[in-house]
Amino acid sequence: MTLSSRRPVRLIDVAREADVSRVTVSHVLHGSGVNVRVSEATRKRVFQVARTLNYRPNRSAQQLRGARSSMLGVIVDTWNMPVMSDRLSKLEQEATRRGYRLIIGQSCQDPQRIREYLDDFFGRNLDGVLCLLDLMRGDQQALRPLFDPGTHVVFHGWPIVEGAGCIQVDTTIGVRLALAHLRERGRSLPGLVLWNLADERAALRQKAYLKELKSCGFQPNRRTIWSADAPSGSPTVEVLDRAIDVLVVGCGVDALIADDDM
Repeated sequence: MTLSSRRPVRLIDVAREADVSRVTVSHVLHGSGVNVRVSEATRKRVFQVARTLNYRPNRSAQQLRGARSSMLGVIVDTWNMPVMSDRLSKLEQEATRRGYRLIIGQSCQDPQRIREYLDDFFGRNLDGVLCLLDLMRGDQQALRPLFDPGTHVVFHGWPIVEGAGCIQVDTTIGVRLALAHLRERGRSLPGLVLWNLADERAALRQKAYLKELKSCGFQPNRRTIWSADAPSGSPTVEVLDRAIDVLVVGCGVDALIADDDM
């Protein structure tokens, strides 16, 4: 069977080549028609013909008929791409394991771009959207109207919409594990380096550090906490030099817990 390269292969083309009905092909390839019974031999023949003809399902047509897209949208905004890339990789692996594909976009701290991505994602009838917006913590008022109530959105770090799903890192456990690790390595006076205590995550790390010091076998000591009061989260050599001067040279700490992976 020869088909024009200008026209995509349709279900009816697969059905004709496999000598079965269109309903049978739809059931085999897309799981439609719960009452359709197909023999194993017919199922194998349909799959073989579909591969030979290079058949690709028309997702738009399926969604117009109410079928799930099995697609998830991801909007990313971060300065810490090494860590975020790892998270995206894990997301893709888990999505694939569950039968989903990802469409990913970067917002570049622009609410308008987020609006465009959301319009595109939900216009394609995606099953849900994941928002990893590290850089836009001060833009809740501008972002909140972009998300319609009831839409399937999950946020990472902090929720923009009240009642929406949100995944947060347990900062207390993270600091406790870091302190326990340093204790096991023979350290006796670990210090904490923060970029800016005005940042919610830095404040949480300081609180967890002071809380967990004693439980991990250290003496609580506020002098071993240093904040750069930096306007951004990007570390510099000068900032790190000052931290070492204050904590290591001045206070005698023998280990440093960094504010983040960068």
